[in-house]
Amino acid sequence: MIGADALALHLNPLQEEGNTNFRGLLKRIEALKKKITIPLMVKEVGCEISREVAVKLRESGVDCIDIAGAGGTSWARIESLRANEGYLKGVGDDLSEWGIPTADSILLVKSAVSDIPIIASGGIRTGMDASTVVLMAMHIIGFKGLEAIPYAVKLGVSLQLNNILRDIGEDWKAGRLYLPLDELKDFNLSELDIQSGIVDNRWRAFMRYQIERCRRLYSESLPSISMLAPDGRFAIAAAELYRAILNDIEYNDYDVFHRRAYVNSLGKLRRLPGIWWRSKTLSYQKSVLRSEI
Repeated sequence: MIGADALALHLNPLQEEGNTNFRGLLKRIEALKKKITIPLMVKEVGCEISREVAVKLRESGVDCIDIAGAGGTSWARIESLRANEGYLKGVGDDLSEWGIPTADSILLVKSAVSDIPIIASGGIRTGMDASTVVLMAMHIIGFKGLEAIPYAVKLGVSLQLNNILRDIGEDWKAGRLYLPLDELKDFNLSELDIQSGIVDNRWRAFMRYQIERCRRLYSESLPSISMLAPDGRFAIAAAELYRAILNDIEYNDYDVFHRRAYVNSLGKLRRLPGIWWRSKTLSYQKSVLRSEI
């Protein structure tokens, strides 16, 4: 009716305000699959998909699974805040930290269901988590050989380090710190300096060191674009957009405490033609991947 390419079913009983009867859901999914001609995807919303559930979904005809594991946005927590008091608030509080982390869920689901696409969203906190997701994307896109895998791991680490550097201030306010304490100490910094949010020469030196490391990881990983299937190269090469956040951190004098670094829409549009061209012509070189534009 609306020309959709696929239909996604969200498993979100906590937020349902209408029909909350989830009995016989697998049979309903199976019946729905027989009535539609487009792919059917099932998406979790922050609790994960277990190995057993993934198998049952596949047997019911599901074409794709988005596991959306624990660790990202907690919709149980959101419902708890919306409810303020009463039964729903108690349930939301109890389930706010419940579920399997995304990276663990990926491994569990892929060990049981390997013939359909698996999407990972939410709950990506470490470089190894991100590397797991990039490796998953490679299997969906297709790659030439096992020699591509170490590059995928590096790309995952560079993306997550990029994310950590951007979110230092926000993470601290949320009670999280992903920076290595020994490296902070090397620059005569401590958790108290993160708490104070003061940008001084020590902090600038520390951030320059981390940004250089992140750029080096990008430069060592992106040339492997040529090892991917042609149709998927542009999607992975778009990591360059994320890398451009490092430029914004520098532009704002390494102040990640009071402003979240980002690339605006114009900046993205300005970069996309070059990214597309490099992904098509396989012209990635280290010189291209230094701070540019």
